[in-house]
Amino acid sequence: MNWFVDLNISDKITIISSSVTAIISIASVWIALKALQTTKNSIVEANRPYVVIAIETIDIGFYAKYLVVKNYGNTGAYIKSIKSNHDFSDKYFSNFLKDFSDKFIAPGQSFITYLDIQQNESHMQFEISYTDSNKEYKETFKLDTSLYKHHVHQTVNKSNLGDLENTLNNIFHAQSKTRL
Repeated sequence: MNWFVDLNISDKITIISSSVTAIISIASVWIALKALQTTKNSIVEANRPYVVIAIETIDIGFYAKYLVVKNYGNTGAYIKSIKSNHDFSDKYFSNFLKDFSDKFIAPGQSFITYLDIQQNESHMQFEISYTDSNKEYKETFKLDTSLYKHHVHQTVNKSNLGDLENTLNNIFHAQSKTRL
């Protein structure tokens, strides 16, 4: 460090300012690279497929339950497989999950089938594997069907109205509830 002491003041200032400039430049490049990586990750995440399995209910005079497979993402996906811990072998839609093997599901597209849930069934688990053009995804969905056991359906049966009028009244009531 003796060489630094022997320098005149203008040389010392030049060396110090050059060093500070180099450090700031390196830090700026590092920050720019991190920002670029974050932006790239955000774009990839925003444009990937999000294939979801859920249970939906529809009020049709009673609460009908449906199993829904839907792509909520912005790109399509090729479904490799859907597996479940639930025994669908005795149900009329036993091939519903098997039919998805190597099938394409577009953004916003959904597949729906009636779900016959017995009173003693409370948990269903699904594992779905799918790919887009870049990556393979594997997601697990745990559905608690006991949430639907206590849904109460309200119907109106006014004695001064006929069957058709009461049915129409209940249909309009069910439609109005969907906007709540």
